[in-house]
Amino acid sequence: AMPTSLDQLVVLRFLQGMAACAGTSSVRAMIRDMHSGHQAARLMAFTFLVIGISPVLAPLAGSFLLHLMPWRGLFLILAGAGAIAAVMVALLLPETLPVERRSRRKMALWHDFRALMMTPAFLGWAVVAGLGTTIPFAYVTAAPFIYTHVFGLDGLEYSLLLALNAVVSIIATQFAPGLMRRLGGRRLIAWVAGSGAAVTAAAILLALSQGVPLALFQLYSMALFAMAGLMLTPAAVGALDAARSGAGAAAGVLGTIQLAVTALASAVVSLFPSFSLLPLLGIMGAGFLISLGIMAGVMGRALPAPAR
Repeated sequence: AMPTSLDQLVVLRFLQGMAACAGTSSVRAMIRDMHSGHQAARLMAFTFLVIGISPVLAPLAGSFLLHLMPWRGLFLILAGAGAIAAVMVALLLPETLPVERRSRRKMALWHDFRALMMTPAFLGWAVVAGLGTTIPFAYVTAAPFIYTHVFGLDGLEYSLLLALNAVVSIIATQFAPGLMRRLGGRRLIAWVAGSGAAVTAAAILLALSQGVPLALFQLYSMALFAMAGLMLTPAAVGALDAARSGAGAAAGVLGTIQLAVTALASAVVSLFPSFSLLPLLGIMGAGFLISLGIMAGVMGRALPAPAR
């Protein structure tokens, strides 16, 4: 809230993002420390519920607050929330890693990083998790321009549609643990990715031929967010299960890969004209096909069995 130049703001925002990553990585590591199977999937679903809807709800909340205060006030609110969270962690959150599983080797963390990068199953699940995260982030990158330039909506109208997508994601995420229990993570993601690729192909053909009406685009958008909710939980659980040791390192690398894939996809979407649906549809279709390919071939038999 105190920078006096754009350069200072960029540096401080970078540090803020680094600090925020500690929270998401720690939560995943704690789930891995304490739970497995269906219980881990249920808790991971709740975690990704928050992570998945945040890129949708955060801009809406920020836009509302900007009507009440200057932009610096937003950062003061974030600082206050961070201080409250730090106090709660210090007072209420116990250490979840058992003493017997703690390593005293100085280079243990780097050894864990190297082992993870040499584990194809972990990398495959992590990339799929990144592609699942790409859906809401890349969508939010392109959607405001599509809603305003293509469909002629104003800010309030497309904000309400984005909020509807977030509600759909919340509902779908809660079904992921039960579907994992019945189908297993691999089959669930393969089914979702295959369905997503087919629906996206139909949307591309429609966009090329006669255009996509707003009602159909919104239905497609809701389906995208539902699919993201169904993909994220099994992909994250699969990645952490594939990591033989080092839950903290696995959670950190998983988050890094997720955000790297998401940032790349969002950047690609932003390079194309904002008056066309095709760049967004192309990114979504490619993500579904890559996820389907990983589930079908690259991972082979190195995938975890269905949760019991």
